[in-house]
Amino acid sequence: MSQWIARHETQEGLDAQDAARPLPAHSPQCASPHSIRSDLPGPRGLARVFAHLRMIWDPLGTPERLFARYGDLVRLDAKVCLLRNPDLVEPIVRDYYAFGKDFTQTYREAATTFWGNSILVSNDADWLRQRRILQRALHHSRIAAYGETMVSYTTSMLDSWCDADSFDLHERLMRLTLALMARNLLGTDFSAAENEEVIAALDATLALFSDPSQFELEFDTPEKRRFRDTVERLNQIVYAAITRRRADPHDHGDMLWALMAAEADDAPMTDVELRDEIVTMLRAAHRNTATLLAWCFALMAKHRDVEAALVGELDHVLAGKRPDVSALPRLAYVEKVVKETMRYYPLYPSIRRDIGMAYELGGYRIPAGTTLGISIWAMHRDPRYFTDPERFDPSRWTEQLESTLPKLAFLPFGGGPRQCPFKSYGMFEAVLLLATIAQRFRIELAPGERASPHDTVNGLLPKNGLQVIVRHRAA
Repeated sequence: MSQWIARHETQEGLDAQDAARPLPAHSPQCASPHSIRSDLPGPRGLARVFAHLRMIWDPLGTPERLFARYGDLVRLDAKVCLLRNPDLVEPIVRDYYAFGKDFTQTYREAATTFWGNSILVSNDADWLRQRRILQRALHHSRIAAYGETMVSYTTSMLDSWCDADSFDLHERLMRLTLALMARNLLGTDFSAAENEEVIAALDATLALFSDPSQFELEFDTPEKRRFRDTVERLNQIVYAAITRRRADPHDHGDMLWALMAAEADDAPMTDVELRDEIVTMLRAAHRNTATLLAWCFALMAKHRDVEAALVGELDHVLAGKRPDVSALPRLAYVEKVVKETMRYYPLYPSIRRDIGMAYELGGYRIPAGTTLGISIWAMHRDPRYFTDPERFDPSRWTEQLESTLPKLAFLPFGGGPRQCPFKSYGMFEAVLLLATIAQRFRIELAPGERASPHDTVNGLLPKNGLQVIVRHRAA
């Protein structure tokens, strides 16, 4: 079982030699400052204005059209370049010293109110230290122990469903994954009141970040006040959990103990550092796995042949027993459905990196201060890497495809050392929960539900939730 989890660990993470080396004074890959070459392809004049407008109307399809016309590296304007070629992506994700996270000053002020200086927003030495600690705390030897909790909590949720019930599946899944992260991260359950307060804080944060115009306002607003109030209450809940855990310094298998016990540069994490990482994990648990599973069920509802193949595997492998950790290596098709869903609807269709100093990329000099937008959506739909890319086809994930696919052509978790440190936990949870739910219930889209993807700053979400009707398989 540990081998299955280890296979999904961050493959391009920090190895021992990299983790031990200090930060350099500058990146050897960076070039001297130089204005961007005039022949860098991209729209100009009025065409550039139209391209920006199309990005607002169609943020998923517009980059694909630009790449088709101009090639794999496109200058959108003087400060933004788009790219999709894995060879161009490789130096960006590898050289984490030169490329920082993309936050404007106003956005960073709001972001740090919520995330603090967690691994999500930090750069340079702070990020490297946090990465080292998290890589040790999320080792595959610890993750396998979370499986029983995942199945037990999911089963309890399913026991409350009745045949022909109709509800927002995305919302139900978010509550489930938040409860799982509270248990596996903190070693405890939130009370009903705490659970609602955590959800309120997360929702207020998502709402604020979904409206960038709020960051441009110099005066206070009701939304900003609500955001600060809910984050303050979230902090009280998290700090109370940290205090309780420090009073019981024994390993109960939870992530918080592992974070407390881990050290980097001979220094344990402070309460503030623990708070920042806990909030980041709760935020990820509240949306990411739940959104991935929502898309799995939405796509299977539109492709009944895929659902039939998945249920057939569950019947064959589980023989009526509920899933457990030992069954995961034999649920190959369930894993393929998860992978194909991440290819078809990547949670984050693009990732952005700032260039701290001038850089040579693909034969062009990119000036300092440029933001590079890596279009994961376009790479996942590039026919050079995926045959018939617009078709949802889990069976494409053969050993031959995975052995020949450029390693950065498939980026559901990002790539390089800044690849998501929760990759193995996320895959483990997604496969186990998908098998547990699909074994007992068939998910149908409610009348009028189109399951349309909506690209937001918070990820690729089902627009207006995902309204479904559940059918008990025994019925």
